[in-house]
Amino acid sequence: KGAQSGSAVISEVFFEQPVDLDEIVVYTQDMAATDEFQLSLIVNGTGNEANVGKSFMGDGRDSRSLGYRRVHRLTLIVTFTATDTTNRVPPSISRVELFGRVA
Repeated sequence: KGAQSGSAVISEVFFEQPVDLDEIVVYTQDMAATDEFQLSLIVNGTGNEANVGKSFMGDGRDSRSLGYRRVHRLTLIVTFTATDTTNRVPPSISRVELFGRVA
């Protein structure tokens, strides 16, 4: 079985007021033992991509702490690696949640 991998820029989010971001929560499904998603962020249009911690592996809810302050613009990037999905449903991210407060 071959590995499949790639990356995608999910979206750019603009906040009306600067926010302090404390946590990202990711919900995954249909993950095999060797599938993984690595999330990274570009904050405030700097062009500097930073991982949000270890890869997300396994089905369900998982979270990572964030420590970004005064964020007004955020780009989410997903890099994935999956085992051959020929005979199964491909793994997916069903939801991403950001938690924080107005700065």
